[in-house]
Amino acid sequence: MRIEEFRPALEKAASRTGMEVRFGPGATQEDLDACERRLGVTFPANVRRFYEAHDGLRVEAPALVIRPLEELFLAPGGRVSFADFDFQHTVAFAVDAVNAAGEWDLVNAETGFEVTLTMASFWSNKVFAWVMRQRRVWAQEHPAGARTQVFLGEQDVTALRASITDPVEQAFFDMAIAAVVLRWMNGDAPVAGFDYAFFARAMKDLASRKALVLRVLQGEDLGWF
Repeated sequence: MRIEEFRPALEKAASRTGMEVRFGPGATQEDLDACERRLGVTFPANVRRFYEAHDGLRVEAPALVIRPLEELFLAPGGRVSFADFDFQHTVAFAVDAVNAAGEWDLVNAETGFEVTLTMASFWSNKVFAWVMRQRRVWAQEHPAGARTQVFLGEQDVTALRASITDPVEQAFFDMAIAAVVLRWMNGDAPVAGFDYAFFARAMKDLASRKALVLRVLQGEDLGWF
């Protein structure tokens, strides 16, 4: 999901659920530069892109706060806390290293649990996983070795598919369902927390970028996608 699509998607979700969403105004280049100097860091492109669009975000019920630039501080251990879930679980940028995606890892500020590798994944996946389904994105949801049922029920699948109006996204959604079912039937471990709708949107977005598809077909490793 592109950052331009994030606010409309979240506002649409809010209109369906009744949750309250408040976006901060976009930060200026001067604001971002000043924050980088104060923290002693250089923001990855997607972090900068998010704050250019929204300098802070607050969601009520379920509670989520993405802190504005003025509230970002560098803590011991090279972490900058930036998001709070349910008033008690904090996610931070691990600013002491750049990962394979060219960004900072996003981690649980207390436990170090890796939430995701990119800011784009955070705004397009983790935010919605929490506000729409209250998934505990800041922690391991399924203990290693536990055989936990992860499939949606038939009615849930039908309802979710009916909510997808784009035929291309519908096709990718069906592919995701089939792939997970086949994996289960072959005796593989369950796919914990698989987000079918996000997969459909992500694959459509990737497929729309012809140059990337050609690179994949030519054998280039784009595994972090």
